[in-house]
Amino acid sequence: MQNTSLISQRSRSRPVRSGTRRSKILDYIARQGGELRSESGQGLRRQICEALGERPAPVSQALLALEKAGLLEREIDVERRRCHAIRLVSGPAGGPGSNRPPSDSPGGPERRRIRAELEAAEQDLADSIRRAAEASRRVQHLRWSLLRAPEGRPEDTGGTG
Repeated sequence: MQNTSLISQRSRSRPVRSGTRRSKILDYIARQGGELRSESGQGLRRQICEALGERPAPVSQALLALEKAGLLEREIDVERRRCHAIRLVSGPAGGPGSNRPPSDSPGGPERRRIRAELEAAEQDLADSIRRAAEASRRVQHLRWSLLRAPEGRPEDTGGTG
């Protein structure tokens, strides 16, 4: 009997931006029906790498980040350190953190992909607003500094008269 555990951390982190390695991985898994499975526990990462033309190390890092973000979960054989399944976490139909397979939720992988893109766009908007606010504060500070700075005499042009 295999000692397996379902690893899934549900912390909230930055959503996935469109066009990134993480979004490509999510899209690939969604196109495969929302789940990749290997009875032997081998070849899932390699399958993703070959499909996306990526190297193993960055794919492993992306999978860890997606798992920590609660966007996918992996079924791991802890003793053998092998991953038997990688699946997208179901959307709102299954509730946050639901272990229901993606095929049970209406819209399935396409809905999750759109939701991930929406979250990424919302995060981009929030980041843009934050950057604009920082720029505004900097402009205000520089204007204030300019008003407080002593006015200097016109620079000598270096000519002798």
